[in-house]
Amino acid sequence: MTTIKDIAKHVGVSPATVSRVLNNDQSITVKEETRSKIFTVAKEMGYRTVFERRALEQGMLDNNPSSEIVLLLLAISMEDEIKNPLYLSIRKGIEQEFTSSGKKKMYMHRYAAEVDVPMPVKGVIVLGSMGEMEAAELKRRYEHIVFVYGCPDEAVFDCVEIDHEQVINLAVDSFISAGLTRIAYIGSRGFHQRDRYFREKMQKKGLMNSDVYSSDNSVEAGYERMKGILQSSYRPEAVFADGELLAHGVSQAMEEFEAGEIPLLSFSDQDLAAYSAKPVPSIRLPAVELGEWAARLLTERLEGKVGSPVKIILPVHLDKDCT
Repeated sequence: MTTIKDIAKHVGVSPATVSRVLNNDQSITVKEETRSKIFTVAKEMGYRTVFERRALEQGMLDNNPSSEIVLLLLAISMEDEIKNPLYLSIRKGIEQEFTSSGKKKMYMHRYAAEVDVPMPVKGVIVLGSMGEMEAAELKRRYEHIVFVYGCPDEAVFDCVEIDHEQVINLAVDSFISAGLTRIAYIGSRGFHQRDRYFREKMQKKGLMNSDVYSSDNSVEAGYERMKGILQSSYRPEAVFADGELLAHGVSQAMEEFEAGEIPLLSFSDQDLAAYSAKPVPSIRLPAVELGEWAARLLTERLEGKVGSPVKIILPVHLDKDCT
């Protein structure tokens, strides 16, 4: 089996240089002639990078020159990906769009400080949020990047998002229209800042008797938060659970403590009927469409469409049964 040392010896450079060139390290200064020779020799000697070996296992490397490989970079933990169906739905949309076009093949990788993905990748979709420094490093390596559901800087990157402020407006307005003004918000802090939008919305309405409860986005956390609320002296007239997993836990606590009279509204891309004996109305986000639009936007960039960074914002909507 051909090694990096074999290629280095043949080209007349150090193994470190070969490794950095094959892994698309743009910070290395090397003559274009040498760079080209390294790739040529590596191909002639049958060398495959870690990426190519993984891509081969996933059936992405073939003889179709029109197929471009794009990278789906998961900027979320494995635990979050498994627990939260939202991310699976977004992935589904990305995969559907690339499959229907037939011109792109997708390689998936979880984000790490040193992402081992070399030359064949033409563009990147990042699912989830990351810091500005990490995003800047990624931009140094790849020209075409689209962030979906977690944009670090919309002035620099193409982004596909939902209207997070609209989520709060719909939730609060639906409760107020029903005469409910003492509202509890239960949600996790994150890039979306929906907890901040909730505070601002309530202040504008002059409703200061509502509380924000920060929580992890899990069934267990939702249950414990709602249990604590029901055991306290504070009794909300309505509850907005900012996440389907949280809503599941909140609903369980309400059933256990016989507090089913308190209206519950969730934020979700799934039908929560399977989780609770009592249907939970929700504000729905178009998760699959988020993925589809991210794939379309990256495709446009790869096809040569240039211009300022684009931000696509998809609307959310109330279930028709929410009143």
